[in-house]
Amino acid sequence: GGMGYGEPPWTFRGRAVYQLQLLRAADARAAVPEELRLVEAFGWCLGGFFLAEYDESPVGPMQELVTLGGVVWEPPTSCAWASRVHVCHDEARAHGVAHVGLPSRHAAFSRRACTREPVSVTVRERPARGTAHRLLAPWRRLRGRAYDRSNGHGGADPADVEVHQQRLPEVATFHRVPPKRTGLAAGPRIRMSLPSFSGLTSACPDMLRYAVRLSANVRPARPARVELPAMDAAAPDGASAPARRALAGRPLVALVFEDMEMVCGRPAVVSRVAAHGLEGAGSLGAAAA
Repeated sequence: GGMGYGEPPWTFRGRAVYQLQLLRAADARAAVPEELRLVEAFGWCLGGFFLAEYDESPVGPMQELVTLGGVVWEPPTSCAWASRVHVCHDEARAHGVAHVGLPSRHAAFSRRACTREPVSVTVRERPARGTAHRLLAPWRRLRGRAYDRSNGHGGADPADVEVHQQRLPEVATFHRVPPKRTGLAAGPRIRMSLPSFSGLTSACPDMLRYAVRLSANVRPARPARVELPAMDAAAPDGASAPARRALAGRPLVALVFEDMEMVCGRPAVVSRVAAHGLEGAGSLGAAAA
């Protein structure tokens, strides 16, 4: 009972922008585990990001940024490799790390929206739990009101939250994120099955594969513009240099998924990189992209 990651499959509903970017093969190689074969041509690879806003997930409303370091070849298929995952919900972060082998971090998402204009989304990394977390996190309690993990600020004044969040190290800002469309403007309904790979992390040394079924209204859009902070202001591990370079690639195409439903299955070990197996299994989903 209650909210949280129970037994799979796990369902996520909302909208997302999936943007493919051209990366130098050397940059993609640095962002993807050496065991994996990159899909490359003439010294270039594909990478990019998946920026999602879920109205429903196993932990309720949630935002997520998946940085795609490169497309890897795992016969008989290929898929985008998640070099870094940022989520605004700490339970989702912990689940991704422990059970799905995802390189997940806890982050704050802030949106600047105008009624007719596309929005800007800024992703900032929250410190890990512990001493630094207590020192650097005055936003945990704002004006005497309890911090609400579900949306990051509970009953606090949004302007107050913004001031506190600006003290957090920035991962990236996405400008011109395509606005929501409904009806025919949202594009045709498309169903996809996406094999997804994860693992090869210190918490999950094996390589995992999990099935993702996705249905959404899909339309092409003008690519978002990615603004990265100066290196000295960046989150220390937020987009470590290789993941950062994946975000800095040359935009090729952006696809908007409206009214999206994503169903993620239980991961299974595909290659035994380490001698020991997995304790549990789960999925956070958007690394599926």
